[in-house]
Amino acid sequence: MHSVAATRRRQGYWRAATWACVVLFFAGVASLVAGQVVWGSVAMAFGFIAGWIIGSTAAEEVGVTGHGNAVRLTVPKHHIALTEPPPEGMPELVCARCGHQEEFPRGSHLRKSYVQQRYRDAQARFARHRCR
Repeated sequence: MHSVAATRRRQGYWRAATWACVVLFFAGVASLVAGQVVWGSVAMAFGFIAGWIIGSTAAEEVGVTGHGNAVRLTVPKHHIALTEPPPEGMPELVCARCGHQEEFPRGSHLRKSYVQQRYRDAQARFARHRCR
């Protein structure tokens, strides 16, 4: 089904597969160092190529995807990005007169101190804003 939980689960699967390819790549490097040229070369090549393809898919798995033809395998024809509400105590910085908006990074994947610092920076820019 197309739900937030299913999307997060799907994102986790893609990321786990990407990390497995990274591990395979480094196992190939270790095999080359140990003198196993054939196995090491194959493992490195497969780990790099599969990791690149699967990693691209993981990076573009941004939300609920629909069915249908896609331009390429990793880009869905339709998708809806999951958005998070603004952090608590950090309202949107929008000018009531002209609609100017100061953006700041936000997301549960970012450190709280980083988001707070970027919000303070955005507040300072917003305070200097003059409507045209």
